[in-house]
Amino acid sequence: MALTKDELIKSAIIEAAQKLFQQFGLAKTTMEDIAKAVGKGKSSIYYYYATKENIFEAVVEKEAQSIESDIVTAIEKETSACEKLNAFAHSRHKALRKRQLLYKIMIHSFEENMCVFNVIKQRFSETEYNIIQSIIIYGIETGEFDKAHGQPNTVMATKICRNTFKGLQMELSFGNYKDSAIDLIDATVNFVISGLKNC
Repeated sequence: MALTKDELIKSAIIEAAQKLFQQFGLAKTTMEDIAKAVGKGKSSIYYYYATKENIFEAVVEKEAQSIESDIVTAIEKETSACEKLNAFAHSRHKALRKRQLLYKIMIHSFEENMCVFNVIKQRFSETEYNIIQSIIIYGIETGEFDKAHGQPNTVMATKICRNTFKGLQMELSFGNYKDSAIDLIDATVNFVISGLKNC
């Protein structure tokens, strides 16, 4: 279905703003900068978004959807649960690394936009939870993972896996880890898989 004129303009604003935020950061980007990048007057931008923070929220929401899509696409290419879990961890890291600056801006702007970011964070967290849980259930069904992780233990196993991968990403994004990210991701995935197989 073709986008309406308003949808096309909003999409153009988000795309232009995303590039500006990644290049200059949230604080240094102005509504005038965004208007110039889109080729519109400032009043046109204000018609669709009251503040640049509203635009940033829309950018973050769009990026969250894109990250989810990248992860799901990577997982669907794999056939085994172990490969799917590995694809999840690597595609998650790759997607977030590609948006590293935006990710950091979001963390630093969190307090000013806490309510909106909490909603986005909660939705993204739920999506990740559902993806990981579906992989664990698939692994139990295929016999790759111990059936002891079936309900209700699937809930606990999923939470542990999700928190492990979130902690891993925080270390890779904000920690002092200097060695190969790929090696650390592989080691973490192997550790998680080992637990799912043997516990």
